[in-house]
Order: sequence, then C-alpha cells, then structure tokens
Amino acid sequence: MKGNSMIKNRGGKLVAALAATALAATSVVALGGVANAAESNTITLWAPTANAGMPNQYEAVAKAFEAKYPQYNVEFKEVGQAGNYATVISTALQAGNAPDVFKVAPGIGQADSLVTLARAKYLKDLSSTTASKINPASAASSLNLAGKVYGLGLDLTAGDVVANLSLMEKDGLKWPTTFGEMLTQCKTAVDKGRTFFGLAGGMVPNLQLLVAALSQNTYIDKDWSAKRQARKVTFANDSGWRTTFDQVRQMKAAGCFQKGAEAGGFADAIDANFFGKKAYAVFVPGSTSIPFSNYVPPLKGETIVTAYIPAVKAANTRIPASVNYALGVNAKTKASKAALAFINFASTAAGQSAFQKITGGLPMDGKGTLLKEYNLIKPLLTAGKTFDLPFASFTNTQVSTVMAKGAQGLLTGQTEIGKILKAMDSAW
Repeated sequence: MKGNSMIKNRGGKLVAALAATALAATSVVALGGVANAAESNTITLWAPTANAGMPNQYEAVAKAFEAKYPQYNVEFKEVGQAGNYATVISTALQAGNAPDVFKVAPGIGQADSLVTLARAKYLKDLSSTTASKINPASAASSLNLAGKVYGLGLDLTAGDVVANLSLMEKDGLKWPTTFGEMLTQCKTAVDKGRTFFGLAGGMVPNLQLLVAALSQNTYIDKDWSAKRQARKVTFANDSGWRTTFDQVRQMKAAGCFQKGAEAGGFADAIDANFFGKKAYAVFVPGSTSIPFSNYVPPLKGETIVTAYIPAVKAANTRIPASVNYALGVNAKTKASKAALAFINFASTAAGQSAFQKITGGLPMDGKGTLLKEYNLIKPLLTAGKTFDLPFASFTNTQVSTVMAKGAQGLLTGQTEIGKILKAMDSAW
C-alpha cells in the first residue's frame, strides 16, 4: 500500500464506531519480526470495491497493520463490486495469479465461498493463527473444513431489516412484538398513505433477505442446517419452511409491501420508499442502520435502527446473525509469514475495530458496547436468540435463487408453497 498507485483516495468520514474494548480480550500474538530472506515482506490484498464516497474497510485494516508493523507492506487492490468480485477472485485462483490474501464469503454455494475454495485446495490452513480463537463457534461450519480453520471472520452482521422508528411514531406506532401485530400495522400504514416495508421484489438478493428474516420458523432448531447437509431433513417436509413462505403470502395480503413490489428494484425500495419516508422499514443488512443514520440527509436526525420481523409468539423471535465477511490466504502464497502476520493482526482488537468502524458490524461475539442503532435488537443478541443466515449452509447458489424466485412467485400469485419447497430440494 505504501506508494501504491492502485489505491483510490476516498472522501467521507464514517462516524459509526464500535468500541474497541468489545474485543479487548483478543490476544496479540508475536508476529515473528521480519520474514526470512527467502520470503517477501510485501503481500497483495484484494477486496470488493467500496461504495461511492465510502472508505474501504479492508484497506483500513491494511493501513492499521502497516502502521503497527512497518516491516511489512500491503499492496491493496479493489477488484470489482460485490456482485462481480466472486467471479474475479475465483478466476484468478484458477489462473494461478491470485493475491496473497483476499476476501472470502463464509460458507458454501458462491464462487468465493470459503468451503468451496478450501475443498479445491486454494486456501491455506490458518489453524496456527489467532483466527481459531476469535472466530465464533457458531461460524465453525462456515469458516472451517475437516477440523481446520481456513478463514478469519471480520464482523458479525446481525439482522436484515432496518427501520425508521421516528416515522412510525408520527403515525402513532411502535415496532411490533408479534407477527400478528405487524400485519395489523401493515394495514394501518396503508391507511396512512405509506407502506410498512420497502421491498425490491425484482431483485434476488432482497428477496433472500426477506425469506431469511422469516426463516426463524425453521432455525429455532440450531442444528437444522447440519441435518439438511446430512440429508436427514428436507425443505418440503419441514413445517418451519412452509410457515415461512406462508408468512410471505400473509404479508402480501396485508399490504406490507409497496404496490408493484414484486418487480421493484433497490431504487424503488430504498431510495423512493425508505429514504422518501414512505416506508417504515427496508430489507438491508442490519449494520446498514449506522451509515443510514449518519450519511443519508433525509434520514439524519431520525431514529434509524436495526430491526427484525417478529415471530408469531414474541418469545420465539430470533434474528439472523452471521459472519458475512472473512479473509483467506492463498495456499500458494510466496509471502506466507507476512500473510499470516496480517491475519494475526486482523484478529486483534485493533484490526477488528478498523474493519467494524466502517461497516458498522458487531464484534464477532455479538457483545460489548453497542451503538444506539442496535437498541431494538440488543435483548435478542444478549439472550442468544440468533441463527446463521440460511444461505451460508446451502450447497449451491441455485438453492438460494430458487428460494428467492419462489417468494417472488408468491407475491405475483404464480406459484405454490409446495412447489417452491420441492424445487429447493431438487436444487440441493
């Protein structure tokens, strides 16, 4: 990174900061000084391109690493937006010109998924680093393979709903505590000339977040993913998944989504409806509440929080909380000591907080000092009422796509729940 012309200077300042003390227990291991003469002290680091006007969280970790350990140098490169990044990195690995360290997606099913890359022997075993100490036990199936650690988690993304409580208060509403109460509020929102949720129903990723929020019906059983991997259960025979898709239908009937939501894009759901204060909530990663609170002029001064879809019984409410971002090391790196030194630093409080200050994500134990944007979900986090995002354990992206398209089909009335579940099993 020192003297690297590939790095873009970015404007803007993120004020969303998570206390570094949340990770104070993280131990700093010895980095072993300068690597031996046979290896380079310079590593290459690739990551997705940051959104316009926002700093890159991976670059922030690299800068912090260089500042603390000047004997090392990081050449950082942004190689495409999130949608294209997976293809870029997988192609580079196959071609043999991949970087030393790069962003990986925990779990399985995507081109840059950790388990997929580890099985193909593209990733270096990180069991000797402090990654094994900081990665949460709940993420073992997403960051490990065959008892070995292949990735370092960087933050915990909790929830996939963000809400404007100030707007709800203007209409005399508070966040609902049961699914039935939410349906009633959906009807109230329509009467007020608004909608409860802004939904990009024409976009697979947004539909995936909708279904993920509702899949608490199945993942109240924390072992369900493992059972599906072992083929002990199926989607078609699971009452929880059936309930999840039925709730999509109920929400549609109650007017919970804006008109034309089934074909809507992100500009419609987020810009026009949520930013336009026509919708109380929107389906985006939970950590987005922090930049929304501080960067979006129409929302500044409003009470923007990470929220959830409540269960039928309040006591059963759970939120998706997963390690969504991780780092892996190229199995063929020629700068092994420097790369592992970087992973060890990224495991420390300083490395983790450098990343989390930008993303707004939580410490990976889900505890510590939380920003005000997490007040609504704090009781769920402290009670451990969370579950991993379903997609991380799906065997391939086609399962997630079929799931999302099925939800869209329910919004248009062109499919049935039984057909969706059978199609998901077939895609598996």
